[in-house]
Amino acid sequence: MEKTKTKKRGCLFWGCLTLSIFFLVGGGCTTLVVRKLYLAAIPYTEEKPADLPVYQPSPEEVANLKQRIAHFRRAVEADRPAELRLSADDLNALTTITDWPNKMFFELEDDEIHSKVSFRLEPIPGFSGRYLNVNCSMKIFLENEQLGAIFTSMSIDGKQLPPEMSVTEVDTESVMKEFNKRKEVKALVKNVKDVYVKDGELVFKR
Repeated sequence: MEKTKTKKRGCLFWGCLTLSIFFLVGGGCTTLVVRKLYLAAIPYTEEKPADLPVYQPSPEEVANLKQRIAHFRRAVEADRPAELRLSADDLNALTTITDWPNKMFFELEDDEIHSKVSFRLEPIPGFSGRYLNVNCSMKIFLENEQLGAIFTSMSIDGKQLPPEMSVTEVDTESVMKEFNKRKEVKALVKNVKDVYVKDGELVFKR
């Protein structure tokens, strides 16, 4: 019976970790753009997803990644200090071994996440069969038990947003407020003490 419980906790933590990252980067970028451009967004969307690079991890890489996440999870369950460091290759590997429906490609540089996202807009009224292909850069942090983000750059199909459509601090705070209500994010934040990017790695600490 105990073995079954442990497996469920592991699956939950794996889901919280990966979905939180993907929702933050993919969902955050897309939500910001759609909110800013909703009335005139069709010209900024495409009928096809962007042709993004696809990272193909080896079985050994996948096994190592899962082992490191499992080690961090065990530390969480035992309430021990621990650190999980994920490279850009690790994040890109996660996109290939999960059921995330949108295409993403990550690069990590210094203290920023750089991502290319091809987001299917089907659920949004008026955008059936359309894709939003966004490049965005952000810094993330944990403050007052809430995940925060600063979007430092955003473009659509390589074109910068016009000044009147630029993302403001108020826009970001509004999106992050909704983002932090997600159960996956609440579960992740509850189990970590800090989240940040440093020296090209995404770091989770507890």
